[in-house]
Amino acid sequence: MDEITNFNLDEIQCDEKINFILEKRQNFDLNLLKLPESLISQNKPSEEFFMCKLCKNILIEPKECFECEDLFCSSCIKKKIEKQDECPFCRESPFKEAKFNKQLYYILNQMIIKCPFYCEEIFMYEDLSKHLKSCQNIPKVYKCKLCDMKIKIENPDNDNFLLTEHNKSCTGLLKKCIHCNNEFQKMHLQSHMKHCEYKLFFCSICKMKFPGKFRLAHNDFYCRQITELHKIFEKIMQNIYI
Repeated sequence: MDEITNFNLDEIQCDEKINFILEKRQNFDLNLLKLPESLISQNKPSEEFFMCKLCKNILIEPKECFECEDLFCSSCIKKKIEKQDECPFCRESPFKEAKFNKQLYYILNQMIIKCPFYCEEIFMYEDLSKHLKSCQNIPKVYKCKLCDMKIKIENPDNDNFLLTEHNKSCTGLLKKCIHCNNEFQKMHLQSHMKHCEYKLFFCSICKMKFPGKFRLAHNDFYCRQITELHKIFEKIMQNIYI
């Protein structure tokens, strides 16, 4: 008894109308940001006053070592001391933070910088957080309602293209089973079709096709009856041509 499986899962028609949720834009996490020196437009201070000793970029939420007075981005030094609680340069342990120099804050805040997402805006360093709340070039994150996958889009011009590409492989797409015509998410369709009670089987004994839900009945009763009918029919046909 053979299964009839002449189908390709990827060729099964499906509903391509997927709803995407643009996740609510919150304040951009400064700890994820890097500000290369090239973003400075005006009022560039001396290098020693504004560069992180670890990432070599403009300081973000500066932290100062109490012992050696080296300066770090908050996120950079946090990662270091989580692994080993000491200053990565003077090796003072545990790392002790100094009260940050107000004059340095003033120097940083007076810098004129370009948007790190290249939106053509130029603003003072102290307005960075404010700008990030409204910048249209901050990467968008869409969430697919069907499969919960998050899709990060860094270039606004790629919105439609990337979402369309996701549609092609989304495991949450609804597709119809070719056997029962019911809809299932793509991720579950293969498993369903393997066990669908309406999947057709071919009996090599009685030469009949039947859905899987009638398999037991076919094996216990119908196959024998159909086979007998075939024999009777063959005898009738033989008598006709004698």
